[in-house]
Amino acid sequence: MKKKPVIILSTIACLLVLAVFIVYIVMSEQKVITRLEMAQEVIVTEGVAEPQMDSQSFIVEEDGEYVYRLVWEAPQQGLITGINVVDAMGESIFACTAESASIESYGIEMQAGEYTIETHYITNQEALEVFGKSTGLEIIDEGYPFAEQGEWQMEYDFVLHDDGGYSNGWQAGIVFGVILGILIVVIMLAATKKGERVKCDYDERQEIVKGKGFQYGFFTVIICNAILIFLSVLKVTFLREMEAALFISVVLGVAVYVSYCIWNDGYFALNENRKSLIIIFATIGILNIAIGIRNIINGSFIRNGSLTFESINFFCGLLMLEILIVILLKKMRDGKEE
Repeated sequence: MKKKPVIILSTIACLLVLAVFIVYIVMSEQKVITRLEMAQEVIVTEGVAEPQMDSQSFIVEEDGEYVYRLVWEAPQQGLITGINVVDAMGESIFACTAESASIESYGIEMQAGEYTIETHYITNQEALEVFGKSTGLEIIDEGYPFAEQGEWQMEYDFVLHDDGGYSNGWQAGIVFGVILGILIVVIMLAATKKGERVKCDYDERQEIVKGKGFQYGFFTVIICNAILIFLSVLKVTFLREMEAALFISVVLGVAVYVSYCIWNDGYFALNENRKSLIIIFATIGILNIAIGIRNIINGSFIRNGSLTFESINFFCGLLMLEILIVILLKKMRDGKEE
């Protein structure tokens, strides 16, 4: 198929996907149920916080799914806050711990009634573990530097939304994002071709190189997955969230395949514009690393000692950076040989 019709049709499809997603988001807008702004001066003396806990109550008038949004920031290290939302029976329905955080939960089923949000000021590992046991949180001993003395002016912003389709909207956002990504890749592949053909043209030697590259990439993924299984058996928590772990496995496999093909002149098709592809790789890499750095700053990159789904942008950016480095090294090697 010729590239102009492909670019036109894919662009139209991109616009339609974006329009449908925007309409979906607008229709599933969340409504604020309650908002609590809490401020507390916490004084730590000989490792004991005063006060040790604070609480506020709020009312949920209708049964349904709700989303919590919590934001707080500690002025200095040494104090961990444990947040615990309990129902009228004293049962914990949502809990988290962090020094500073910007957290948004998934949809949580709640019945109409009175609830309480507790803020626990944690100043030692033992208290942290007690909080974990009482709320069902898994606590990781990471050697946090708890302070023996100090004062903290803590401010917390707690917002409760109705679900508003948030849970389904998050999943829909991923689906729309994948579809949009595929369409953009189709447009880029067509736009970077010389002439009117969309299909990549490789000679016989390049096809052999690609075949070997696929083998190396395939076995890399197998080895990575075997290592992940072994780490899971050992209960290593750093790669506990399988979405992030499997994505890293795929990234490593792709990196091996692409690197081998580039190094052996089998990656770029005969009818491809290399400069355009390099610009695309650089752009994708910069954007994803920037998103990854933002996720590191806001605390969503690692949660409870494990890489999260939000970490995959950073690894995608590293993949693009690695590809660019291999291209540069290959160009330098070819220049020396000439």
